[in-house]
Amino acid sequence: MEKKELNHHKNIFQDCNINFLIGSGLSNPFFGTLGNIETWLEGLEDLKSKKSIKYKEYLLVKATLYKTYFDVAMKGNIDVHSATITSDEYEGNETTPREKLNNTYKAYKDFFKTLNHTLYERRSNTVN
Repeated sequence: MEKKELNHHKNIFQDCNINFLIGSGLSNPFFGTLGNIETWLEGLEDLKSKKSIKYKEYLLVKATLYKTYFDVAMKGNIDVHSATITSDEYEGNETTPREKLNNTYKAYKDFFKTLNHTLYERRSNTVN
């Protein structure tokens, strides 16, 4: 890409309003995505309302889905609370929770560093 074209795209981006929807993707791999758990829970409630499932089976499936939700989305908060980030480099393996947490931290740090730089370089006033 030519420098002139790059500057053109840079100016377009810098002169626009910036809106972000930060979802589970930024926290991955440390916090996994929930996939279809919400859909499965809704389907389970539908089965219950139609009396298509025995109550004990309903409770077992519901408990299993909530446990999966906890393991994927909540349990890692315990590690975050007591963690100390010791590396500013990406971990290649991501086999341990600490390595996954480090990479997630680094991804957030890089994102906000880039955002900060972009806002600094903007020609328009960002304070409203």
